[in-house]
Amino acid sequence: MSYVDKPQQVWWRRLFFQVHLWTGLGVGLYIFVISLSGAALVFREEIRRASEKRPVSQELGEPLGFDGLKEAAEEAFPEHRISWIRNRENPREAVEVWLEREAEREILLFDPVSGNLLGPKENGVGAALQWLADLHIHLLAGDTGMLVNGVGGGFLTLMALTGAVIWWPGVKNWRRSLIINPKKKWKRLNWDLHSAIGFWTLAFVLVWGVTGVYFAFPDPFRTFIGTFASFQQFQPRPKAEVPADGRILPVSVLVAAAERATPGKVSTWIGLPRREEDPWAQIYRKDSFEEGGPLSGVIVNAFSGEVQQVRNFESPTLGDKILRWFGYLHFGNFGGAPVKGLWTLFGLAPAFLFLSGSLMWWNRFLSKRLRAKKVDRAR
Repeated sequence: MSYVDKPQQVWWRRLFFQVHLWTGLGVGLYIFVISLSGAALVFREEIRRASEKRPVSQELGEPLGFDGLKEAAEEAFPEHRISWIRNRENPREAVEVWLEREAEREILLFDPVSGNLLGPKENGVGAALQWLADLHIHLLAGDTGMLVNGVGGGFLTLMALTGAVIWWPGVKNWRRSLIINPKKKWKRLNWDLHSAIGFWTLAFVLVWGVTGVYFAFPDPFRTFIGTFASFQQFQPRPKAEVPADGRILPVSVLVAAAERATPGKVSTWIGLPRREEDPWAQIYRKDSFEEGGPLSGVIVNAFSGEVQQVRNFESPTLGDKILRWFGYLHFGNFGGAPVKGLWTLFGLAPAFLFLSGSLMWWNRFLSKRLRAKKVDRAR
């Protein structure tokens, strides 16, 4: 019997159907949550910028600078490690500081003159978006949630591939599986919707599944791509000794080293070592403080001040471009608002497919079994 002509009668197609069905029922709720949260986050940056408040210090005196702010943040949160400091063009504007402790992260604003804590960066809309992002990326569980997300991406990929196999209705009927007939009864309409939407969104779902796996488990992807393309962004860093006291140099010294390596640019983000055994600081440099634009990443030894690497993102290698497109395709952050609108709409497809697939399972299997049990009990 030919799969091309009569796929329903081919045994391995029935096997794929069972894999698709039980995988969907097993991880469907996870896919539903990830689908809705991902669609809600497509325009996150635009919404965040529109709602973001940037208070300006009313204190008298000169700004504390990077070192004074770092000291103030460490004094306020001695159990946390400072991972990022965001620099703004206006030196009196509230400074964004990222603090981390195990899986916990705090993004706070500090007064640049007094060093006083002003509160969390995000309030209201921004806080809701941050919570959604943490749900979508980390499942509210830090690095462990990210790993679970990678496994979930694998299941989503499996769902898409098995769905593509069982979608094929045969040579005579394939055209009708591409369209929806609204005049059909609701059970048939639900089937048509599941089939047609599954087909037209297959490429999107596959991309989201594969890139979801990449974000959690990047090394195998980088190793494979590295067999035919070079990387600038992911060059291995040499080992460096960590001093016995583990004290890093003043932030101003690290920023000055980055300035010497990339003159004519401004430092927008200062990343400090996130682990005791990690000696590397990352200083992101741009042509101006405006949103977007080319970046240079300067890797500096936080204990010696030696510049280890300068990454010029204005001239990415082939490997960098490929991995950059993993991010573009997952989040839809290329092509402006029209592309993001399409990603938002299609991002709802996995949630709908879970609901329509569950309804088909209820109609075809579960409801029949429940009716049969009622008949048995009545006898």
